[in-house]
Amino acid sequence: MSDIPYSPLKGTETVLDEPGHYIGWFANFCPGSPYYAFVAPLDWEVTSCIMDSNVGTHGGCPNCAMAKIDMEYSGYVVCPTPIITFVHVESITGDGTKVGDVMNLTAQVLIGLGETISRYEWKINGVIAGSVESSMAYFIEAGSTLIEVKAQNDCGNWSNVKTVEFYGTIPPLPANITATFMSATPSTCVSPCGVSVSVTWTNTGGTSGTFPPTIKVNTVEITLPDVTLAIGASITRLFTVPPITVPGTYTICPVPN
Repeated sequence: MSDIPYSPLKGTETVLDEPGHYIGWFANFCPGSPYYAFVAPLDWEVTSCIMDSNVGTHGGCPNCAMAKIDMEYSGYVVCPTPIITFVHVESITGDGTKVGDVMNLTAQVLIGLGETISRYEWKINGVIAGSVESSMAYFIEAGSTLIEVKAQNDCGNWSNVKTVEFYGTIPPLPANITATFMSATPSTCVSPCGVSVSVTWTNTGGTSGTFPPTIKVNTVEITLPDVTLAIGASITRLFTVPPITVPGTYTICPVPN
């Protein structure tokens, strides 16, 4: 039996797989590329790389660039050093930009033959987080947040530190439109009589809002066309109450009040 191992990393399509030599297609760019560059397993060296001119070929995802990697085994390492290749966002609660949203992060690590990872260390803005696993749930905070992660193998070697940065925003308060002034003229009259009502509404919320200016005379509503109020804006509308023919006390309320 040969002591030379097979490649621990397989592509989406294998061309050659024998001890110490592997050729296959990977959803990566060639080593040295600034984006999604292929990283060979520890103790393996890339001898050639050819990019396919089309995407989504050789078993890759529809939009994936594909590289034909030829790599060879370069010898045993007594105690290899793990490599974290990237931090993947597994899932998002919310849209991943606002304070309180949750992002589940997973570190992908490249290890050598027979090597295992004993622990991970995550940091949030320089402070060690609780997780020692490959995944961590991050609750987005306001402003810029720097996430760092590294991995330690079973013989004590630490990997590189991989970083990812997020920026959380505080969602604006909703519109808050309330009546800030109302007058009725005349306040008393001999029926039949008409009444004019003036109402001012103000938006004290954090976003603009649209509403139908309305007053309620006892249980009867009088509504005007919708208006939109910007943040901090006010608007006044004049209502004419139909002639009152039945004597009595009438209650007039703005809506919203």
